[in-house]
Amino acid sequence: QHHVRRVIENETVKGNNLPSAGPYYYSRNDVNSLTSIRRNPNYKGSRPHNLSGLDVLWNQNEATLFNETKAGNVDENNTLPPDQISGLKKSYGINKSRFYVEPQNCTGYLPMNMSRSLFKGNTKLRQAVNYAIQRPPYVGQAGPLAGAPWTHIMNPNVPGWQNQVLYKYNLSKAKSLAKGNLRDGKITVYYRSSGSVNPAQAQIVKNDLQAIGFQPGNITMKGFSGGNIYTAMGVRGNDADMGVSMGWCSDYPDPYDWLNILLYGPGIQADNNVNYSYMNIPKWNSKLAQAAKMVGPNRYKTYGNLDITIMQQVAPVAATRTYNTRYFFSGRVNPKSLVFSKTYADFSIGAMALK
Repeated sequence: QHHVRRVIENETVKGNNLPSAGPYYYSRNDVNSLTSIRRNPNYKGSRPHNLSGLDVLWNQNEATLFNETKAGNVDENNTLPPDQISGLKKSYGINKSRFYVEPQNCTGYLPMNMSRSLFKGNTKLRQAVNYAIQRPPYVGQAGPLAGAPWTHIMNPNVPGWQNQVLYKYNLSKAKSLAKGNLRDGKITVYYRSSGSVNPAQAQIVKNDLQAIGFQPGNITMKGFSGGNIYTAMGVRGNDADMGVSMGWCSDYPDPYDWLNILLYGPGIQADNNVNYSYMNIPKWNSKLAQAAKMVGPNRYKTYGNLDITIMQQVAPVAATRTYNTRYFFSGRVNPKSLVFSKTYADFSIGAMALK
């Protein structure tokens, strides 16, 4: 979903009945459209609150937003057209004035639904998909500096991660693993249809599926706009065999938020699931439960080993990429005020100031 900010410099602020203990309060929230915050007139603390307010716009057109940011009508834009990235780097450099690149605690992957007949009990086919996916061009659809190819779940921002490449592209091995394991040869793929990057990534995945033996007429591609794919994939019993352009960003800096949240079978419910692979294997459920009880360095080491071993032996997803967020600011924003928070993976609203 597109996320942009329009800074409010001077505006008469009226309080409302929504409680707030911080320097700002929510003055409006139109889901998937507009979120507004304004300075809390009752706040007397010391936390930064330079701006009078800020509007966050959702689901906007990439090209339009880029031009609006360039013109100064939008002040922060973190969903940029891929073909504009090189020009921004050339014009402003990186992390100097208006163009910033920051790593995110996120991993992109293709979940494979282990509750449906195609991938259920079919480890070889899941491994085949991992070997067949062409990760560099997949990531490349998002343009320069978008992230890097990746092959397991825990990325470099997750405590305990291991620097290993598990699945190098190997079409002959992928075809060998897939041979005799395509079941009825039919696959349904959910993908994100919004924007220009997501459909392009879906086409790469479709081509890679054909390369291991799926016939074009047996690949059903179902498009979903924006985050709606997560809602659809989160319903137990959905008809997706695989999802494209999906992933996970950490809610807190602990590997539990990755492996236990994404792969622990007893957590599966009727809807709102995030275990999009619907992995539910007693052996691994037990190992994940045991890891959750550990503390200290041994906890991180155990989770790092589980990440690698599960991806090798189960392969519930095909990890594809790490993420950077690329930000473009208007000329009104004072670059000296920009403070990036690794915890919240975004720039501090309160610290931001205009020139």
